[in-house]
Amino acid sequence: MDYQGTTYHIGQGNNALMYPGLGFGLIAATAKVLNGETLSAACHALGGLVDPTQPGAAVLPPVSQLTSFSQKLAEVVAQSVLDQGLNKEPITDAKQAVADMKWVPAYRN
Repeated sequence: MDYQGTTYHIGQGNNALMYPGLGFGLIAATAKVLNGETLSAACHALGGLVDPTQPGAAVLPPVSQLTSFSQKLAEVVAQSVLDQGLNKEPITDAKQAVADMKWVPAYRN
């Protein structure tokens, strides 16, 4: 949308932005419970993925970058779980736990 010479990028707010990374982080961290502190960490991480200082910047990241920001959200969620001691299994590195669980499809010709 253009307004007074600035192009504004409208962020789409829906479940696709939050829940893939949230669920991924909870599973990777073997979380026993999801609480408000972890949800808050995920929300703040999602909002921190954009640069609001740019003219017309969206307040949410674009859906086209879902894979990359879902991984970042998963890392933040997993770290929150570990920081609170809510993990079922001994995990010391949230980023590594997420990386170890990440699946990437490989197609054969």
